[in-house]
Amino acid sequence: MDLRGPAFESWDRRSLLVHLVRAGLAEAVFFSSMGSTVPPTEILYKKAVVLAPGYFGHTDSVHSLVHLRLLASGIQELEEDLGETKSAPVGFFCLTVAPFAPNEPAPEILELLRRIDALLAAGGDVLLFRRPELYHMTALVNRHTKAPVRFVAGLSLVIRAFEDVYGNLEGRRLEALARLFAQNVRIYVYPMTATDLRERLNGTSITGWEWSEMNGWVSASR
Repeated sequence: MDLRGPAFESWDRRSLLVHLVRAGLAEAVFFSSMGSTVPPTEILYKKAVVLAPGYFGHTDSVHSLVHLRLLASGIQELEEDLGETKSAPVGFFCLTVAPFAPNEPAPEILELLRRIDALLAAGGDVLLFRRPELYHMTALVNRHTKAPVRFVAGLSLVIRAFEDVYGNLEGRRLEALARLFAQNVRIYVYPMTATDLRERLNGTSITGWEWSEMNGWVSASR
C-alpha cells in the first residue's frame, strides 16, 4: 500500500502506519528521523543492518542518548567486521505492537507513538514490527538483504529471548534459535548494571538466572 499519495493527506500518517501493523496488514513499517515515509524494503535492500530491539519506555533526553550510543556502538562494531571495502551499515531501533512480555496488554497506539517520537527526536530511525520475537525480525530483514545482520541489545532482553516459550513452534526454543541465527546473524550483548538488570526482570516469569557483578555491572561471556 502506497502511503505517499494525496488520498492520505488528511490522515495522521503515523497512527495509520501503526494501525496497519496492528491489523496484520504489514509485518513492519518504517519511521524516519528525517520525516520521510518509505517502505522497509527500500531502506533494507542489500544493506548490512544493525537492529536494536527494546521497549524504550524512558523517553527523556538522558535515556535517548544512551539508546543512540548503544545503536552507534553496534554499527561501529559491524563496520569493523565488514572492513573498508563494504558500504556503511544502517541501524534501526525496533519496537513491536505486541506485548513486550507475556501476560501484558498490547501497548496503546498513543503510547507507541510517544516512544517512537522520542527516538526520532533524538535522531534515530525506527522499525515497528508486528511480532516481538527476534527470529521474526531476522526473517523480514533477510527477505531484502543477504548482507550481515546484527542485533544490539542489553543483557535483560537477551535473557528474555532465551526464556520465551515459543509454543507456536514445533521445535520450541531450539527452532526459534535456529531461525534467528539462520543466516549471518549475531547478537552484540551489552552489559547492564545489576540494579537495572533486576529491575528489567522483576515481575516477569524468568527465574533461575544467576550472575556475578564486577563493580556493579553484569556482562555476558561466551
